[in-house]
Amino acid sequence: CRVHGAPDVFTTFTCNPKWPEITAALEPGQAPSDRADVVVRVYHMKLVEYLDEIKSGRAFGPIKAVLYTVEFQKHGLPHAHILVWRIGGNGG
Repeated sequence: CRVHGAPDVFTTFTCNPKWPEITAALEPGQAPSDRADVVVRVYHMKLVEYLDEIKSGRAFGPIKAVLYTVEFQKHGLPHAHILVWRIGGNGG
């Protein structure tokens, strides 16, 4: 915030354990929490795609900066908190 001012957009990207890429990798009787490796790999691929949409300007327009952090919920599902500074936005 010291460099870019207040962020213009706050968004959260949460993992959905019912994504087809996750459910297809599960053996019968397994839950997504049993295959954290699959969940994290699929989530990371989708997060990279989402961040590319943001950074390219397709999601929120021209971007000055992006900051994100990934956390894990109690059930082991990852989610990211994303701050976006747009060019010409509130942050300057």
